[in-house]
Amino acid sequence: METIGIKSLELCETLQDLFADRKRWTTGCFARDEYGKGVFSFDNRAVSFCLMGGICRVYRDLETRMLIHQLVLDELNIPFTQFLSFNDKSSYNEIYNLVKKLNI
Repeated sequence: METIGIKSLELCETLQDLFADRKRWTTGCFARDEYGKGVFSFDNRAVSFCLMGGICRVYRDLETRMLIHQLVLDELNIPFTQFLSFNDKSSYNEIYNLVKKLNI
């Protein structure tokens, strides 16, 4: 049974929706299935996502994804090549606070 106030994965329209449930965030790959195995972020088996994987899952339009990526990079003042490592060295709270701050 899902926690009240947490949207089902299919209904997530923003990263804030997606990462409102701490279990939906991961490190080390774009997405993981329920067994912890790495999968593509668009895979129907995906249940948790890194920041980039979450962006790809929630924002399906390429132009929107690129804009969201740039918002994050500008806020963090890092090059695109450090995007994945930022997620992996951050805590859940840091990632969630970032998406809340950017309202994405």
